[in-house]
Amino acid sequence: MKVIGGLIVLVFFAYTAYLYLVPSHLRHRSSSFGGAATANMKAAIFASQVQFQAGCYIDDNKNGIGEYGFFNQMAGDVATHKTKKGELKFIVGHLAEAINQQGITEASHYSFQIFLPDGRGGYYDFESYQKDPDKALGASEREHCFLAVAWPNEIHTTLYQEIKIFFNIENRVVKGRRGFFMFQDGHVRSTSIIKSRDAFMANPSWEHIFKKDPITGKPDINTIDEDLWPYYSK
Repeated sequence: MKVIGGLIVLVFFAYTAYLYLVPSHLRHRSSSFGGAATANMKAAIFASQVQFQAGCYIDDNKNGIGEYGFFNQMAGDVATHKTKKGELKFIVGHLAEAINQQGITEASHYSFQIFLPDGRGGYYDFESYQKDPDKALGASEREHCFLAVAWPNEIHTTLYQEIKIFFNIENRVVKGRRGFFMFQDGHVRSTSIIKSRDAFMANPSWEHIFKKDPITGKPDINTIDEDLWPYYSK
């Protein structure tokens, strides 16, 4: 009985420690990963987009004004209208090394993707842009607008998992608790992954940034869902 009583006391204190210590530790780790993600968005993605657009590396409507680009283009993974494959190096380091064919890349436990206007009331990802035979349709919009999105690669929030992590039975796999996006103005907005998990984490997309039109039910690209996506500040 003494052994059982001792185990009960041990479990009680372990649970109390979990309640008070783990959330604080989790916030610290999540904040550092989120900070790295926003730094990548501002220092790497925003700066690269400014150079890419100004250099007119893509000009789908041939009007002499450059358009914003995708990771694959800015890292030199594909040719542009002015450079051969492998020549352009605006995106470098791990962001460049991890780019896949869908235009998604990873760094600091976050995934990143760029979306550009398609001229049809929505946005392209890189794959759909490549397949579109009429890229000139939305080119004038892409001269002025891009959307970069970031989301944590993994998130686990169950009590059982947190207890295992606390006792070093399992390595922490929580890499962040916020999603981020940035327009061409360079200002980062964020949302709580817990709040928007079903929509954003299941399929991170530009569609989750905007409010839906009450008549058509489609995302209105002129109206940001500001309740869900306030400006980010540490």
